Amino acid sequence: MNPKRLFFVLILSVLLLSACAPAATPAPAPTYSGGNNNAQAPAATSAPASMPSSGTTSSQAAALPRLVIKNASLEIVVDSPGTALQVITDMAQQMGGYVVSSNSFKTSASSGASVPQAKITLRVPAEMLNDALAKIHGLVKNAEQDIMNETISGQDVTEEYTDLNSQLVNLQAAEKQLQAILEKATKTEDVLTIFRELTNTRQQIEVIQGKMKYYQQSAALSAIDVNILAAASVAPIEIAGWQPLGIARDAVQALVEIGKFLVAALIWIVIVLLPLGLVFYFPIRLLRRFRKSRKPSPPPTRGPVVEPK
Repeated sequence: MNPKRLFFVLILSVLLLSACAPAATPAPAPTYSGGNNNAQAPAATSAPASMPSSGTTSSQAAALPRLVIKNASLEIVVDSPGTALQVITDMAQQMGGYVVSSNSFKTSASSGASVPQAKITLRVPAEMLNDALAKIHGLVKNAEQDIMNETISGQDVTEEYTDLNSQLVNLQAAEKQLQAILEKATKTEDVLTIFRELTNTRQQIEVIQGKMKYYQQSAALSAIDVNILAAASVAPIEIAGWQPLGIARDAVQALVEIGKFLVAALIWIVIVLLPLGLVFYFPIRLLRRFRKSRKPSPPPTRGPVVEPK
């Protein structure tokens, strides 16, 4: 093999190995989740303003700000889902966010009537997530009854982001070295080989930059999914002041209570009464056998005496 070509191959191998070397990452931080109306979202974190340059060192990569992707979902009951949908849309725009998707439709209530319903997904700045949820809470009459469910979740992606940043630094350094080697190459075969490696490295850099940008945008803007129900869709059926659904609910509840009592009684019998019965059964049985063996056997009975004629 040509010595100059062998020199180029060795340099390329060293560059690729250094670019693909795994970077040390910090220990992952615990994620946050909440499910009540008074839950507080995690503290807002700021995303990096720009992509790190190729001169970023490993210590600088480890000092990157913490990234937490915060999202929320809730289901509320209001008198007019259409009005609530418009209020939430205006709120997202006022907060500097935007609506990802919204849908208004009609569904059938338990009474058979057609009632409106709406769903909306919006994104607002992460630091304003609690304010947005508070305004959505203000759309209902009674927060304890009309907020059917609510979930606030947080995903810490600092470790993944730091690892991507370290890979990016190594790949950008390899890219610069490949460009320097390409400028000194004279043979067409060497130029094509280096250019192929340079193109592959550039593709990896773009993929990593895309992932990092996604993490940055997801951490900067929190997603909120809201399912808006009409009050008529959850109201119980009432016929001349009589609510059969309420009675049926009470009957089911009573059945559940009876089942719980029977299961509890069975558990007590199996765990407590049955072992106690076995403990007393065998001694009593042995005592009866002992008493039976101590009783004197009855004298043999004689048959009738036949007198000789």
